[in-house]
This record gives sequence, structure tokens and C-alpha cells, in this order.
Amino acid sequence: LLVQNRVQCKHSLKKKNVLDEDCCDICRAAAEDADHIIAKCNFAKNFWAHLGWDAERLPLAAELWTTKPQAGFPSQALPTMLLLCCWQLWKHQHDVVFRSAPLYLPGPLQSCKTETYCGATASLLLYTM
Repeated sequence: LLVQNRVQCKHSLKKKNVLDEDCCDICRAAAEDADHIIAKCNFAKNFWAHLGWDAERLPLAAELWTTKPQAGFPSQALPTMLLLCCWQLWKHQHDVVFRSAPLYLPGPLQSCKTETYCGATASLLLYTM
């Protein structure tokens, strides 16, 4: 849904006349669309910066597959890692808005780390079977 720009966000709900306004609940600086959630929101920019990525260099959500690895990142794992990070970022922002979770940067960062470890462990187990 993300790369098709069909992820649930306030901008799409406004277009369907479900909401009257589409301002991001996290930063209140712009319309909340897929690109804003993933790279343009200040929270997203801080998230990517903590991972060593420049959010300004990320392509639009619909073009995530065209992303080139940034310094020190293995290119083979890039598509999976990028989508995992986007998912954790969207999920955390969703929880903040709809479940009153605190806006807490270590939350999605730790989730990415945990999911990466679990995925690597599962791959290793499958490889050794």
C-alpha cells in the first residue's frame, strides 16, 4: 500500500470526505500523506537520522524501490530493511495518533532492531535446515 500511495493517512481520508482537514497530528506542519509520514515529518527525519540516513535523500513513497544504499549500508538487504523501517515508523505514528501512545523515538528504532534480529535468525534457521 505504501509504494502505491494507498496507505491510510489523513490526506486520503480528506479526499474521501471523511475528514475536514489533513494536517499531520505529529508535527502540525503539513498534510499527512505517505511521503510526509515516511520522510517529511520531523519525527520521521529524526528516525532516519538515528539510522544514519538522510531523509531528504529518500525518494517519494511510490519510488522507494529506486533508493540507492547510503554510506555503509549493504545493498542486498536494502529493500527489505527500508520497508521494515517504513512499516515501524508508520505503525508508531499510528499508535501515537489512535492509541494515545507517547511520541517516543526509541520505540520504532527498537522495533526495527528486534524485527531485523528475528528475521536474520529465521533466515539462518531456514538456511541450516
